[in-house]
Amino acid sequence: MVTEFEFPDVGEGVTEGTLLEWQVDEGDAVEEDDVLAQVETDKAVVDVPSPTTGTVSELHADPGDVVKVGEVIVTINGDEEDEETTEEATGETAPKDEAEEKDTEEEEAEEPTDKDGESEPEKEPKTTKKTLAAPSTRKLAREKGIEIDEIEGTGPGGRVTKDDVRSFAETESEKEVAEVVEEEEPETEKEEAPEFSGRRFEPKEYDFERWGDVERTPLSGTRRSIANRTSRSKYTAPHVTATDDADVSKLVEIREKEKQKVEEKGVHLTYTPFVVKAVVAALKEYPLLNASIDEKTGEIVKKDYYNIGMAVATDDGLLVPNIKNADGKTVIEIAREINQLAERARSRDLELDDMRGGTFTISNWGSIGGKYGTPVINYPEVGILGTGVIDDEPVVVDGEVEVRKMMPLSLSFDHRIIDGAYAADFMNEVIDHLEDPDLLLIEG
Repeated sequence: MVTEFEFPDVGEGVTEGTLLEWQVDEGDAVEEDDVLAQVETDKAVVDVPSPTTGTVSELHADPGDVVKVGEVIVTINGDEEDEETTEEATGETAPKDEAEEKDTEEEEAEEPTDKDGESEPEKEPKTTKKTLAAPSTRKLAREKGIEIDEIEGTGPGGRVTKDDVRSFAETESEKEVAEVVEEEEPETEKEEAPEFSGRRFEPKEYDFERWGDVERTPLSGTRRSIANRTSRSKYTAPHVTATDDADVSKLVEIREKEKQKVEEKGVHLTYTPFVVKAVVAALKEYPLLNASIDEKTGEIVKKDYYNIGMAVATDDGLLVPNIKNADGKTVIEIAREINQLAERARSRDLELDDMRGGTFTISNWGSIGGKYGTPVINYPEVGILGTGVIDDEPVVVDGEVEVRKMMPLSLSFDHRIIDGAYAADFMNEVIDHLEDPDLLLIEG
């Protein structure tokens, strides 16, 4: 039995991944659940297990290729010896699969007869066409959004070549232009339509080499994922960013006082756990910022759980694991979890579940430098808070100028469901908790 193994859906919203490496070669014998390949998808590296026992007959992609969910990536010939042994032991033959039975039934039902009711001579049985093409040709077809099975190959034995793909793409493009003219739609509307709901702009070629030497590096799976997700967020959610400052002088004192004790327990205490607690307290007061929009049903989905995402800078780009149920954890527990998630993110040891289910995200660029920013919402969440560097600044307190420790804050929110006044109230709630850490102690 031949198994055409498709790249499976490995996580919520995952549609593609980059093949990092094969763990098998063509001709290798594999058993069920043996690892066939490693694929980087949605910011995590996952093992792809074999669905069956047999021999690898063909690999359909090369390392570096982007493979989409549902796309055949490997062909495995079943272990015939095992099947024969099973048949001999039971004295039965394996049942035909549903597709084969269906084909047979349809052929019998459609069998033509002459006027005398006699069957016409049997026709040659239909066979399933298997498109022949090199992995690089399949890749080219995918990049152009073409199903390679639709292309008539002109190579040896009907093999599809790259020229076949390009020719097919040009023909399809001409058809699309003709359809546009026929529909008499304004050309400007077509040209200005943004990438949305899966629609993509046609890639444009630039002659970068014209002005000097360049170095080209393929986008990694992580960087490609970041590009896709941030583009989707910006083209879907109307972003608005509000900024403010929190006087965290008292919080700085507490952190300096307790830092040594906490570190004796093996936990590095930063300001982020306090920000997490302040954000959770504010989300409870302003639950729309802990919600999402279900675009299929047109509903606002408020969540009664608080999974707070943390943007972690790695060599491959920002990763955003989240702290599950942060509302039920202490500052020290959150600090410990942040340490662990950050370490696993940098070592690329995160699981997909670590990045699923987030409800609100915090991005702390203060540890690097800089004050304000316009953070991109981690879609389909509707809010993200950026925190800048804490610095000494002159502040008027009770009519007197004092030097205080000030933390810059930047809140981006989805203006479809969050109004400016609501966002400002949320920000004030966060600030109240950062300026009065006793509230965090009282509220737990």
